[in-house]
Amino acid sequence: RFKQLVAYKKEHGDCRVPQSSGQLGKWVSNQRGEYQKKIQGEKTSLSDDRETRLSGVGFTWQCRVRRHRIGKNVSWENKFEHLVAYKKKHGDCKVPQRSGPLGRWVTRQRNEYQRKHCGK
Repeated sequence: RFKQLVAYKKEHGDCRVPQSSGQLGKWVSNQRGEYQKKIQGEKTSLSDDRETRLSGVGFTWQCRVRRHRIGKNVSWENKFEHLVAYKKKHGDCKVPQRSGPLGRWVTRQRNEYQRKHCGK
């Protein structure tokens, strides 16, 4: 399926294969599901090698925009861009949790990292 994905990207310019696109769409959806399990520290069939190969061809790990509790549709990438801007302005990524949506997002990222890498 990886070769099919590369061919799809060559034809369409991206790796955003619709789930309704037959076997390739199902496979792509499955890769995203396995990736979500992996970042949540759950058992997954997604190896580090496959993740690297998919990332290397520009695979989009998250296509849907998530609805956060703050009521706005904000993707992970969008929040990350806000963090980059914060660092540029303040010189660090020490966003206080009380500083609003960005602070809460940074705290969640730290908690996920601790859970994944430190077993907490």
